Amino acid sequence: MSKFIKAFFIAALLFCGLSVNAQVNNQQTSGDTTAHSSVDVLPEFKGGEKAFVDYLTKAIVYPMVARKKNVQGRIILVFTVEKDGSLTNIRVVKKVSPEIDAEAVRVIRESPHWIPGTIKGQPVRTLFAIPLNFNLTGK
Repeated sequence: MSKFIKAFFIAALLFCGLSVNAQVNNQQTSGDTTAHSSVDVLPEFKGGEKAFVDYLTKAIVYPMVARKKNVQGRIILVFTVEKDGSLTNIRVVKKVSPEIDAEAVRVIRESPHWIPGTIKGQPVRTLFAIPLNFNLTGK
């Protein structure tokens, strides 16, 4: 990805706000464990928002098929941040294209462990949503 496209991607991400939101629905049950959507402290990428943007900048490869077709847009992913900080149950709730959706899922799936959400100081499984903008400029 060219430096200009990466810079625009980051600017778009920050402009739209790295609005993370754990309020997807009250709780999601998976077997006998619950993913909370309301926690005292939200999960966080280790190093914070800037570190997450840095990770995305390095990890995202804009799909060539989407680039050639000028496919752009905002994707929303929902996933569970486990008690150990790993990310599971990754799914796309607002799609852009099969190629962009797959790239966003790949990057989140390969993400380093996060700092888990907590309730009363104890780590809990937390349902988490995040928007990612895929934009092309200056081809």
